[in-house]
Amino acid sequence: MKVIALVFISLALAVQGFDLIKSTVKPLPDTEVLQTGLEVDDHYLSFGTICRNKQYPFEQHKVRTYDGYFLTMFRIPGKKGEKLETAIAAKRPVVLLWHGLLDSADTWIINDEDKAPAFILANRGYDVWVANSRGNKYSRQHRYLDPDNEADEEVFFGYSFEDMANHDTNSTVAYILKETTKTTLGVIGHGLGATQFLLAPQTGISVLVSLGGTSILNTTQERLITMLAESDYYINKLHEYKINELFPANFLKETMFAMVCQTMPAICEYLVDDVLKFDADYINTSRIDEMLAHYPAGTSLKNLLHLVQIYKNKRFARYDYGLELNRRIYNRDTPPDFDMTKVSNMKIIQIVGEEDHIAKPSDSHWLRKQLGTKVIFYGSYRIGHYSFTLGNDMAYLDRVIALFDQNKWA
Repeated sequence: MKVIALVFISLALAVQGFDLIKSTVKPLPDTEVLQTGLEVDDHYLSFGTICRNKQYPFEQHKVRTYDGYFLTMFRIPGKKGEKLETAIAAKRPVVLLWHGLLDSADTWIINDEDKAPAFILANRGYDVWVANSRGNKYSRQHRYLDPDNEADEEVFFGYSFEDMANHDTNSTVAYILKETTKTTLGVIGHGLGATQFLLAPQTGISVLVSLGGTSILNTTQERLITMLAESDYYINKLHEYKINELFPANFLKETMFAMVCQTMPAICEYLVDDVLKFDADYINTSRIDEMLAHYPAGTSLKNLLHLVQIYKNKRFARYDYGLELNRRIYNRDTPPDFDMTKVSNMKIIQIVGEEDHIAKPSDSHWLRKQLGTKVIFYGSYRIGHYSFTLGNDMAYLDRVIALFDQNKWA
């Protein structure tokens, strides 16, 4: 638990003074790590370097969405020690992994190697593609908008998960199927990563695995959501500071976010507290420092506010723009509910964490009823929300792979 104590101390000092404690060991550039062959902790490294250092075949891809965002994708097409050309030539079944809110592709490989979902799937014979949602640290590019330009920032970050469902998922799946010459693939989504596929009107997905997929949030204990819902103070302050990007990578080094943390420390403190309060008994605590080095990775404020609306209004509905804009956009006073009975024609494996404080079991059961017969398996495990990727016990993934074997796709 020494690591946990150090994390709390570092964050507390950062919030108070914003003069971050820097490691006495200077992180090496990725290329230098590869050239020297030094043993370096994973929390210093990029996704690609972690893969190469662990001897996995690796590719990086860039896909442009229909609305102009460029998303970085990583590919692990084969097993540990396998040559890239050999792995690609094997034409293995494709599985796409998609992270949740504030996260990135890194979440799938930061656990111990024998517990990291991306490495497990690669070694079990899958061509693994790992996505990054728009606006996170790996996907901060657009055809004509610059997220670091004040004139473009508000428009660039003017999205919620519904926009990701309508654009990111379709563009990504189409790109992968074209690149691999496959007709279908499987998807594993964590949190909002699963939600956007449930909302996406698309083809080409044979099986979707929902790991703590977010829908209705009637009983959520996610403190950032409940805190913003209980008082307009925090939201008003975020708007006052013109915060459009939420928790970018290395957010405490950002001048504007340092001001946010100083004025409203509860917003920044929750990140560590969230993991340790709810998941401490189920996550691999030896890897917490690696997790917090890669997380958070950034998203839009609008994305979070959409979740706040869902919790506050007790409806799984589209984004609420206010009366005037609602009438213009939806032709009605309030936004319509998402109709989960009309989810795309695919098989769904729903995995629920009994200790998941974000997608609580009662809310997940509501989603199960909405999805009806599309759910071919509903599994409940005694794990928390972060345990899906950083768990001590990854038994749920063995069950998922067994179900994949029973429901094979081309």
